[in-house]
This record gives sequence, C-alpha cells and structure tokens, in this order.
Amino acid sequence: MLVCAASSVAEPFVGRAVIASMRGDVYYARDGKREPLEEGMALTDGYTVVTEKGAGLCSVLSPGALVCMHGGSSLGITTLQHSSEGLPKAGSSTKGIIKLRLSKGAMLLQAGEQTNKRSVDIEVGSGIHLLSDGGRFVVAADKKGSHIYVEDGTARIESNGSSDTLEAGGSFNTDSAGGNKVIEHGGKSKPSYNFHVCRKLFAALGPIAKDWDRNGLLTLNEWIEPSPGIKFVGEARELQDVSPSVRNPGSSQFYPVI
Repeated sequence: MLVCAASSVAEPFVGRAVIASMRGDVYYARDGKREPLEEGMALTDGYTVVTEKGAGLCSVLSPGALVCMHGGSSLGITTLQHSSEGLPKAGSSTKGIIKLRLSKGAMLLQAGEQTNKRSVDIEVGSGIHLLSDGGRFVVAADKKGSHIYVEDGTARIESNGSSDTLEAGGSFNTDSAGGNKVIEHGGKSKPSYNFHVCRKLFAALGPIAKDWDRNGLLTLNEWIEPSPGIKFVGEARELQDVSPSVRNPGSSQFYPVI
C-alpha cells in the first residue's frame, strides 16, 4: 500500500526511528506481534526494537539524534516528535522530543549539541530516568541493575524521588531493585560496551540527523541500500511526518507502508 503524505497535517509531527544499518537477528514488536526488522524500515511511537545476541543496529531518530543498540537488547519507543518545520528553530515553542525505554541490554545515544529545543528522556530498567537536552550517553540494563555513562554533555538522573547531575565522564549505577546507587565522576568507571561500528557511521549519519529540517529523509533514503530505501512501518494514520522538503505547498512524496 502506498500513502501520500502532504504538508497540511497540524503539529505536533510524529518522528521516526529509521534503521540505517544492522546486523544479525533484529525484530520490531507491537501489540503482541513480532516481525523481522530490515534496513530502511521507519518505526514510530509504540514500537519496541529487539536485538538478539550478537546482533546490533544503528538508527536515525528524526527529532535529531542517533541511537545504536547492542545485542540482547530491548528498546521501546515511547515518543518521537518534532515540529512541522522538522527540528525546532529559534523562536519556536515546540521541542524535539525523544522518549525511549531500555528494559534490557545496552545502547548508545548521540543527541548532538545541548539545546533548549530538544528534550531527551530515557527510562533505564525500572524507574531510572536520564534527562537531558543533548549529549552522548551509554545506557545499559542487566541483571545487576541500571547503568548510565555520560560521554559528552550533561544529564540529570532521576531515581526513587532523588535527582543527580552528571557531567562528561560521570557514571551512575544501581542494583536490580533501583537502590544502592553509586555515582562516580571523572571517567573512573567506563562501560565495557564499545559500539565501534556505530561510531564509524556517526560521521556519515550525524549531518543527516542534524539537518533533518532540510532534506534529511530524502538524503537518508538515498544513503540506505538496497532499494527501495525507507519503508514506513505502521498504519496510514500514523504517517504525519515526512521531510519538510516534501511538505512544501503543491509537493508530495510517496513512501511504501508495510
């Protein structure tokens, strides 16, 4: 089924998590159904991405970020949102919103430079929240507990009614019950996850995520191989978001929906 997405949809616009690169067995799940994931698929709110052991992926989030998942991980997409002009600009009251939930495994989030036009909220494990407006973070949840490491920027960590601030090099760790938190500063406790492959892709994908308000979707569609590139996953009513380059009056763009 093909759906035409036009420029008349009111704000807010639903964002997308576009799978740019992956390896191994990766799935997306929603409403109790689980299907194989492929490069070029674009997920939105309400979907969960699952990577089996030894698998991994790198995804571009249209609100202006990149996320990489380690094998054996489960990441829920709670909210991806941005304005009708793509990434919010100065003077706009709309923020780019990224809300994710990592229930197990590990991920690396590159959310770019910190700005009051972006809101990042990652729930880790059970009730631990990383809050920021940009930066780069490694987040993990395993049998031992929840773990957060700030590579770049500043983050606020909320847990059990308390709030702690971490600068670059800082780490936050709790036990499986969310208690006995340990906070370190100065890069003393770096995570064992490396994400070498995704870090190499950041150089190519970073500019696409940052310039999504121009022609990010179309550029990403050309970058992803093999053809036909980007495939929206979901119902037609969810197709509120395409690149502003195809939202101009009189223009339109067709994308496959699966």
